Amino acid sequence: MARLLLQDLKKYAEDCVFYHDLPGLAVGVSFGAQHHEFQAAAGYKNMDAGEILEPGDVFHMASVTKLFTGTAIMMLVESGKLSLADRVVEILGDMPIADKRCIEITVEHLLTHTSGIFNSSGLLWEPGLKRFSYSDAGYELLGRVAEVISGMAFRDCIKEMILLPLQMGNTDIRAGEQVDIIANMVYPHVKNSEKRIETASQGSYSMKEGSSSALVSNLEDMSKWARAHLCESKLLKPETYDLTWGEYAPVPSSGDRICMTWFKQKQGGYELFGHEGADKGFRSGFWICPGLKLHIAVMSNISHAPIRKICEEIFSMLLAIL
Repeated sequence: MARLLLQDLKKYAEDCVFYHDLPGLAVGVSFGAQHHEFQAAAGYKNMDAGEILEPGDVFHMASVTKLFTGTAIMMLVESGKLSLADRVVEILGDMPIADKRCIEITVEHLLTHTSGIFNSSGLLWEPGLKRFSYSDAGYELLGRVAEVISGMAFRDCIKEMILLPLQMGNTDIRAGEQVDIIANMVYPHVKNSEKRIETASQGSYSMKEGSSSALVSNLEDMSKWARAHLCESKLLKPETYDLTWGEYAPVPSSGDRICMTWFKQKQGGYELFGHEGADKGFRSGFWICPGLKLHIAVMSNISHAPIRKICEEIFSMLLAIL
């Protein structure tokens, strides 16, 4: 079965690259208590240079970063250093939002995208109404909360609390003024005015928004990330996962629900928790199914890749053989 599944996964990735007009696609899955693991890649790491994409290559993960930010915050909550009910303004001492209602925003509101933060001038609604509005700014504030409570820069906080314990050596927060290039980084791609795919600059890898979208990683490390949540309980206690994966608000225009950072969807009678990321030249998705101890990670180096559709098709593929 293992060889057949790997062949099927490789063929599926190749078909996606062709039919969805992608420069490259990397897919990784694991399932079961024994963490049976399979990875495949198709297409190009750098299309203009003809560099073939390999399963170990590193992608910009965009908003999948938020899973790491949220997990670090929940680890601080679990340790008693922070409370979900803590007001953010009392932690940070100030809020870069003119609307005075922001003083009511709590850590829970930011984690669940229910703070109502619209921009620096105001809120969409009163905090606490359990209405969903996706907010990068909210996760930037959570990054500052993590820094204040941990006493470390956000990148160091994630490294010390998560990356080093899980031995995720291919993962980093690429924020600020970093200019060094990782050797196996995948290049972003865009479509030009003639609708042809071309390689873009690798400069896109260094992001200002560290705690909302600056993560880079690869299939191997995202498998370790999945295993830590599904099989080894290296990060949070079971009761903390019950809190983390509880439903807090419906997500408009989809069947999803928002949990603490994680989005929740249902497919084939199972619950899946995950997050997707999109940025210029990249799109990614990461989902876990606790009921099957299963994970799916999908990464592409162009922003129009239909990641949700691909994840759902891979899940259906796995259900057919499990």
